[in-house]
Amino acid sequence: MDQNDYPVSKKPRGVWIEDGILYAEYINEISLEEILENEKKSIHLINEHKIRCIPLVVLFRNIGKTEFKLSISDFGKTLATFNLFNRTSGIWVVGAEEELKQVISMASRIFVANRIKFADTLDEAKAAAMLLRSSSTSILEKDS
Repeated sequence: MDQNDYPVSKKPRGVWIEDGILYAEYINEISLEEILENEKKSIHLINEHKIRCIPLVVLFRNIGKTEFKLSISDFGKTLATFNLFNRTSGIWVVGAEEELKQVISMASRIFVANRIKFADTLDEAKAAAMLLRSSSTSILEKDS
């Protein structure tokens, strides 16, 4: 299945909460600045809805390795800047090409003990995320 076949939300690009799940969508390119902006918006939404911890589904569309403008050190900045990982009970990535999966997997191993998961479809990611909607434990607090 080509990544263009993955269902993309009808919502505008960015972040939103739906059915107790936080979504972040990236189309055509992803940069540190865009991630940090989405993290800031995510924390605002989480606080606005008075949520302790929430599962996160990240949707990629038309993003290959060349459109992914992040280094491994940038992942550390995403962890430290707005503390979104402290408020996330699980993370699923949908629509990542194989080379992009390898980069994300490496960052996941280094920074969050391999806790970022990949889903083949949005429905698969939603089903897994639904199981963690009531969790109050972040991915950084969980035992390995």
